[in-house]
Amino acid sequence: MEDYDFGPRHFDGHEHHHGHGWKRRFMQARRGDMKYIILNVLIEGPMHGYDVMRKLEEKSEGLWRPSPGSVYPTLQLLEDEDLVSIKFENDKKVYTITDEGRKETEKHPLKNPWERWEKDDVKKLVKIRSAMKDIMPALAKINHTDDDKKIEKALGIIQKASEELSELAEKE
Repeated sequence: MEDYDFGPRHFDGHEHHHGHGWKRRFMQARRGDMKYIILNVLIEGPMHGYDVMRKLEEKSEGLWRPSPGSVYPTLQLLEDEDLVSIKFENDKKVYTITDEGRKETEKHPLKNPWERWEKDDVKKLVKIRSAMKDIMPALAKINHTDDDKKIEKALGIIQKASEELSELAEKE
């Protein structure tokens, strides 16, 4: 299985480029799926390569931000196979799915590329990630105060939450 770059953004909103066990578990695309994933996105209309990447990130609810290194070579392959056509707008390529590309998506069993991810409990991960993302701005604001009492109280809340979550994780 190919392992695409499914967005190294973490709960703190920063990018991290080291091992991700959850990424491997939840976000693996089968070899050859990228071609059909992109075709499914281009059915929505003509797009720049960057727009394709942004749309994939949006459709995966922010969990997958494909790298240019996976999207652009696939777009080139799709062009070589006459599944997309290219026109230039402001010196940038705009990709449009061809009739042949539409036929290819109809023949291929990958009708909904996001379906397999949902089956892998990705929706749970999205909910947890969203909850953490909501907490981070408050923690950042507290961190930048000179109010030691606020900082200590925040640390106490985090410690208590960490203990309760650890207990919850250990329960069967």
